[in-house]
Amino acid sequence: MDIHIMPDSFYTKVFIEFMQKNFNEIKSVFIIISKDRNLKYVDIKNYTNTKLLLEHKIENELLRYVKKCDRIFIHYLRNDECEFICKNKIKAKIYWALWGSDYYQYITKDLLQPYTKRIVKNLKLNRKVISIKEQYKKYKYIMYRKKAIQRIDYILCAHPAEYHIITRYFKTNARFVPFLYPTPVNQQIVEMSTQLETKIKHNIKQDFKILVGNSGNPTNNHADIFEKLYRHRHENIKIIVPLSYGDEKYIKHIIKLGKKLFGKKFVPLTQFLDPHQYANTLSQIDIAIMNHNRQQAIGNIITLLYLKKKIFINHSLTTHTFLEDIGIKTYDCNTIQNLTFEQMLSIDNSILDNNKNVAEQFFSDYTSKKYMRKIITS
Repeated sequence: MDIHIMPDSFYTKVFIEFMQKNFNEIKSVFIIISKDRNLKYVDIKNYTNTKLLLEHKIENELLRYVKKCDRIFIHYLRNDECEFICKNKIKAKIYWALWGSDYYQYITKDLLQPYTKRIVKNLKLNRKVISIKEQYKKYKYIMYRKKAIQRIDYILCAHPAEYHIITRYFKTNARFVPFLYPTPVNQQIVEMSTQLETKIKHNIKQDFKILVGNSGNPTNNHADIFEKLYRHRHENIKIIVPLSYGDEKYIKHIIKLGKKLFGKKFVPLTQFLDPHQYANTLSQIDIAIMNHNRQQAIGNIITLLYLKKKIFINHSLTTHTFLEDIGIKTYDCNTIQNLTFEQMLSIDNSILDNNKNVAEQFFSDYTSKKYMRKIITS
């Protein structure tokens, strides 16, 4: 038996549906770890072999499942799972599917750029008075994490570059195994959105839409991109910024800043959109700017590639290395300040066509199934 330990997330929902559709012959139990019973994304009544496990009951309840299983898949390595691994003798093989924030926040990499760093400091988002008890707890969990990663057998991710970040900062003998989460936006939705985009293009184009970031997390470095786009504020533009989740205090500040800099040309998306609605929104943008200092927004990037959009990311990231290695061309965020408005928006259809073709081949259910099939049959 396999158990999958997962947070309450939209990607968790997509993964459960993917597994139950394609690998129903494999006995799997999906355990959703949550602080309370009210889940936002996963309705466990809709799926077989899916259990809710409250955080404060993780020790005894999880052990009951672990004793019966052959493989443990941890999707997002939380502190509680690290402590659990350290405190129990586990015979099953442990697989860690990387999510990004479950390791980047524990390594010495600066995730914030200058303007965003200033905002976070002024808002006191990372300045808390920590008691001696809390300091000990923080130290304890760091030690648990280091020891837990030493006991993990396999690290699952799409590209070896992310695996090498783990081996650079943590002591581990875990082996790299190629793995790709199923894409949350399916081909049918993309095709419908493309048709909508074609209809819109038949009308007179009113403005140029620029997508900035994928969430209300400071790691999007919104303010640093706003600063680069500010000189184009008098152009016919709309700045589209997804802010449906993240730090509420930070989101309020970014909305206030965006309106101050761009006025009515700033469009914050504060409501969660289903995949169909979100794909429709993405189909109407002209360029996308993902100004992260770590791997993030991969799902969004894949959808944008399907939709043949021009994408700016930081070329110092493993995301760029990964996409370049499979034949996808992106543009560097650090060049934006040197581009004219026309250069920033200019597109090469041959590049975008190639990007779409590569994305359809690599980021497909076929590839996800191929990788997962190899994992569960090995």
